[in-house]
Amino acid sequence: MREERKNPISIGGASIIIIFTAFLISVIIVGMTLQIYKSYKINEQYIIETQSYYAADGEATVKRALIEQRLYQIYYSKAHINYDTDRIKKAIKDIKGIEIFNKNEKSILVCYVESINTRQSLSVELEIDTTKEQVKNDYFTIVNKWQVEAD
Repeated sequence: MREERKNPISIGGASIIIIFTAFLISVIIVGMTLQIYKSYKINEQYIIETQSYYAADGEATVKRALIEQRLYQIYYSKAHINYDTDRIKKAIKDIKGIEIFNKNEKSILVCYVESINTRQSLSVELEIDTTKEQVKNDYFTIVNKWQVEAD
């Protein structure tokens, strides 16, 4: 008599293995898709925060440029107006959001803060040398601080 060989995997077993393999591949694809989506959201948040920083940086730069413009007008005035502490303070005091302090007899500090988002702000501190020494370097203000701070 002839011995019959038994197949170790029957038709039902092969179907179960194929279904199980398809299930595992589906789980891996779903996991990868969720990871990609999470990375996308993180990158999107990073882009928003970067745009917010550069918007605040732009506003701070505009204020510095306005201060520089006013100081330029005083310094190169044809009316020979004195370039002194009182005249400088008077010229820039109406710029919105700035605070003016005397550092010493020869310097004025100008401070302001630009909001980046609800958690951070850009803090700026400029120094104005009233002795006209800094003007030789083409700038009327010296940046002492320009940094992001947590609120």
